[in-house]
Amino acid sequence: MDGGDDGMCRSIIPVAVLVIFFVSVVGLCLAQEEAPKITLDVGNSTVQAVAAMISEAVGVKVRVAPGVADRAVPRFKVENLAVEQALQTLCLMTGLELKLADKAYHIVEVGGEPVEAGQEATPDAQALATEPLVLDDMEGELGARWTDNWVKNPVDLVPDNEVVKQGETSGKWEPDVAAKYIFTTRMPHDWTGYDSIAMWVHSERATDAVMAILLDSDDPDTEGKDYYRYLLKIDWEGWYEIRLYEHSFQRAREPVGFSKIDVLRFAFEGWPGMVEYVPGTVLRFDDIRLMPPEPPGDELFIFRADSDCGNWGTPGGALSCVREPSRTGGRVSEWFTLAQTSIWNAAVPRDWSGYSYLNMWLYCKEAIDAQVMLWVESVNPATDKQDCYRTRIPLDWQGWKLHSFALEDLEIVREPLGWDQIDILKFYSAGYVETGPGTTLYLDDMWLSKDPPEQVEGQD
Repeated sequence: MDGGDDGMCRSIIPVAVLVIFFVSVVGLCLAQEEAPKITLDVGNSTVQAVAAMISEAVGVKVRVAPGVADRAVPRFKVENLAVEQALQTLCLMTGLELKLADKAYHIVEVGGEPVEAGQEATPDAQALATEPLVLDDMEGELGARWTDNWVKNPVDLVPDNEVVKQGETSGKWEPDVAAKYIFTTRMPHDWTGYDSIAMWVHSERATDAVMAILLDSDDPDTEGKDYYRYLLKIDWEGWYEIRLYEHSFQRAREPVGFSKIDVLRFAFEGWPGMVEYVPGTVLRFDDIRLMPPEPPGDELFIFRADSDCGNWGTPGGALSCVREPSRTGGRVSEWFTLAQTSIWNAAVPRDWSGYSYLNMWLYCKEAIDAQVMLWVESVNPATDKQDCYRTRIPLDWQGWKLHSFALEDLEIVREPLGWDQIDILKFYSAGYVETGPGTTLYLDDMWLSKDPPEQVEGQD
């Protein structure tokens, strides 16, 4: 079981008592003078089924748009809540919106209008994107859009008008006095046509805390929660723009994809050994948006060290992100070749076809009489062993060096499926760094290109 799948971290809290303190809906149409109390225990039902249960329990008319009636609702339990709170809970869990019109409740798509019977719901899908799409501009009532699983604090994300990147306010998160795990469902859920999510994050000070950015993309036909995970180290002060591509995230199980993003979450707890909260960490968010694809070019980044440095896994966890030495000015990944005998990065683009060279900046702390193995894996299910393209890199230099490998020159091992089906990028030192103290390698940017890179002036 992943750390993120314990009771708190199943995104919308299965088999848990939800106590959601939402602002009451104005104009509640009830026969009773006081809002009745209800108890519901719902397991894997639809929006329509849960709405019908609430309607029967409290005698209030609930209408569900046809386009969302069959949407699945994760298992949850609601006890002793007034009707408006129960309906808001339902909407929170499904990313829908509750409206009061014509003396009845309507459950509709976020940002949509009530849909009468027989009408088609407006699709939530996006066409091919050419302009950014704002997910949250951090203006207005943030408490209505952001909450935490246990409602430890009704104002987890609060407006701040003193430290702002754009607009009038930013969203301030101070986990010392709020929850350490917040999320929103109030956003577009179909990210089709966009290739990345960008946001501005302000840190009051560099605490080296590690936060998880999570995108729930659950496949109801698989066991467990499916999601994307990215680990962000809070090692800076001031504003910092983050841009994360689909391949920047580690996949937990089998997420559906950017066509179905159910929840956006920030977490400082729930993933032991991965996330780490440090008291005094204060963050502000602004201008969270989806970005359209960049026009195809002659280069394709497969590893942006500054944002992706934590994506290298090791047998004992993950490589550390450090600021020095850095060739491009941002973070780099630090690899002790003797202690961490293999590292891997599954958060890389899958399709490398159309490119001829793999390029990377590597820093070798000490030149030694040894080598590491570069391994580009393309798994073939018809074979019972690892299928890959590989080459050896002698550790015979000191300082920064730009390495460039012609893809056609890499050794073919067994039966890889092809350059359009790459699964993972690996380095091995076991068997290649056999004696002595080993060395430390620092990994900066890596990219594919159609032509060999030009000679870099000042290369060490």
